[in-house]
Amino acid sequence: MYNIRNIIALILLFIGASTMQAQNGPDIEKIDNAVVVVLCYDQAGNLLGHGSGFFIGADGVLVTNYHVLENVYAAKIKTESGVLYELDKIITGDKNIDLVTFSIKKSYPDQKFPVVAIAKELPKKGADAWAIGTPFDPALMNTPSKGLVANIYQGETSTQIQTNAEITHGSSGGALFNSKGEVIGVTSWGIDDKEGNGTRANLNFAIWIGELNKLPSINLSRIYDDALIPVKVSFYITYLSYSKDVSLYIDGRYMGTFSSYFANEKPNCGQDGTITTFLSKGYHKYSAYEKSTGSTWNGDLTINTNDCLLQGLANKPQAKPEPQIYIPQTYNPPSYTRTKQEIEDKTKYNWLASTGFSFVQTGDNGIPFTFYLERYFTEHKRSLRFNAQYMKKYQDFSKNKLNSVDYYSFGIDYKRIFTNDYKRWNWYIAASLHYRYYLSDYSRPIFITNGVYTTSYYYSFTKWNGVVPAFRLGGELHILKRLGLSMDAGLGYNTGSKFYTADFNLLLGYRF
Repeated sequence: MYNIRNIIALILLFIGASTMQAQNGPDIEKIDNAVVVVLCYDQAGNLLGHGSGFFIGADGVLVTNYHVLENVYAAKIKTESGVLYELDKIITGDKNIDLVTFSIKKSYPDQKFPVVAIAKELPKKGADAWAIGTPFDPALMNTPSKGLVANIYQGETSTQIQTNAEITHGSSGGALFNSKGEVIGVTSWGIDDKEGNGTRANLNFAIWIGELNKLPSINLSRIYDDALIPVKVSFYITYLSYSKDVSLYIDGRYMGTFSSYFANEKPNCGQDGTITTFLSKGYHKYSAYEKSTGSTWNGDLTINTNDCLLQGLANKPQAKPEPQIYIPQTYNPPSYTRTKQEIEDKTKYNWLASTGFSFVQTGDNGIPFTFYLERYFTEHKRSLRFNAQYMKKYQDFSKNKLNSVDYYSFGIDYKRIFTNDYKRWNWYIAASLHYRYYLSDYSRPIFITNGVYTTSYYYSFTKWNGVVPAFRLGGELHILKRLGLSMDAGLGYNTGSKFYTADFNLLLGYRF
């Protein structure tokens, strides 16, 4: 009996120990299905680098660092199962907080993805933490590391979690979990020991997951800075005394050795025999070193275009340069540029014809029919709008009969549009100058002595006419590429009637 009790106690102890072990950490195999690799590409489709991310929405919404997608032309998302998805839209984001949420193009509309649980409270100092990301190389996808929450502090723009869970380049945008398997932070950066003095000591940082609630809307397919778009440049030489003996240096970095030269013709950009690379806009220095003679070609290059450039090196030799060792820098992806379709849309649809109704405060308030013709300038940031309005209103009194009221208005508006012109809503202010004419037609009966009238006469008079300067505030809603709805309100002063007047326009327009 005693032995049976001991056996039962040992079994219970084993089960309890196993349960405690299971509770001491998250189920890595389960949660890492929601963590992905973010592959970043330039305009030519070249892989520039990668980051990490994770699903927070079963419909395909993910989180990563802002700096992972900043200035990236295209991105693909690789899941744990090896499937690749294209980035669809960046939904929200903030560069200072260094977070973005984005969606992917799903294989079919109802497709669902595994998601992580979001922690609702900050972790405590000293609590266990697990980081999952893809350090160094995409082949090392979803590498977990364990550490502690070393500290929590409030930065200038966000709450930061310091951890000694290992994080290296490529892990940016990955998830930091607590022991319950809830995401507590987005792994973002670490302190490198470049001087070799031991200061690194696993000083890694994650952004508190609660910062997602602060992110403003972006709703773009890319986030970019045109000034940072790298430009394709092809260097070639027109003189070569010894084959395969001339090396190219750009800004002190070795770029390769020329395999041929072009003495009688100019090559195409990227042609074999050239040394082709991507350079940032601005000023660069280059030199070509000919080893056999110890001579160089030196020159300067200023880049201020997005088009591919050809740069020939034909100067006579000068002095031997001091070749410098190229040290790879931290990954800095190229910037997002507008698509060809977006550029065409902003140069193709410069006219807008609109029609609708205006609610106008006149002597007799009415709703005139309105027609607008608008011409856009400078990529739809400014426009001139010509308009005409007409209203006919009938009224009837007992003996004095007001047959009708005719209202005419002609004018021009100058609009300044402020909102990002790739968003669905565009807000604007406008200054307008209208000429308004208000005509009334009356008929009045003629009475005889017994009080019975036999006939009537008609007369017209101008109730008022004058010029109306006004200030307008409104917005445009792009329903479709060519179809849009605009509404605005104006306040002005009518010089003819000497009273302030207000109106509201509701217009449906067609772009061409």
